[in-house]
Amino acid sequence: MILSEILNKNHPFLRASDSVEEGIEQLAGYSADNAPVIDFTTRKLLGEVYQSDLNADSNSGKTLMACIRKKPYVLTPDLHIWDAAGKMFRDDKSVAFVTDQENVYSGTVLESDLTALLGRLFNIEDSGAVVMVEVPSRDYSLSDIVRIIELESVKILGIGVQFTDNEQGLYRISIKLNQQDATKVIHVLNRYGYIITSETKTEESDDYLHERADELMRYLSI
Repeated sequence: MILSEILNKNHPFLRASDSVEEGIEQLAGYSADNAPVIDFTTRKLLGEVYQSDLNADSNSGKTLMACIRKKPYVLTPDLHIWDAAGKMFRDDKSVAFVTDQENVYSGTVLESDLTALLGRLFNIEDSGAVVMVEVPSRDYSLSDIVRIIELESVKILGIGVQFTDNEQGLYRISIKLNQQDATKVIHVLNRYGYIITSETKTEESDDYLHERADELMRYLSI
């Protein structure tokens, strides 16, 4: 999934010729702190304005061009959401404006939208048990683990992989299953020598996967 597929349709965009008062009104209507300013003829991004800047110039009769910040945070529409999320988290940005190589504005992406989409990749809302396995880095093979599980006629709904930065160099693999009972999967993984470090039942799995999603967020911000 790339950014052009997930643009936030509700985030406002403004014209440079709009008045400061009009900008304040539009931002307040969408509960947004900032918004892109575009040239409505060329659709090119000119910059951005912030609510705080506009409030300082309220009732001044100025246009938004007088309050514009020239270097907004931009991403390209072909960027994958994994890469976009990692970049936004590292740069500590909650909003990104999406433009092509010609600086033509296509929409806005919010960090909250990316977080929700990444959570959906783990199928958090679907019921199913979660099993966590730790594997030494020298023995790590995700394809082997997937094959073993699927040979038991069990489907994998989501996988999260984390490298534990310690002397052992372990990979911690969290696996969400399409079944509420993980007993069969645990037994077969044990039989192949895999060490199960955690198992959650379906009523706990949502919170557990949210924790795994939070770990992903922290990893992407490194």
